[in-house]
Amino acid sequence: MINSIPYCKQEFGGAGAGHVYTERYYTMRYGNKCFAVKITKQTVNCGVYLPEKDKYESCDYENKVTIPATIGQILSTFKFIEQP
Repeated sequence: MINSIPYCKQEFGGAGAGHVYTERYYTMRYGNKCFAVKITKQTVNCGVYLPEKDKYESCDYENKVTIPATIGQILSTFKFIEQP
């Protein structure tokens, strides 16, 4: 649920050139219409830092905590401004 709005989340991903790409689709129905919000996230493949533990841990934290929290903040502001 996002602001009391039920939704379906789908996630797809891929990798290339030291990065990981994740696409998330949040779909919801409102009245007789269907809406989709797409978020594309590009992160560094932290595996490139494995020999350097500090850099790896910092990268991993950014990917697993900081970025998802920011996306959560953005999604928490989603609302419909007109009634169906």
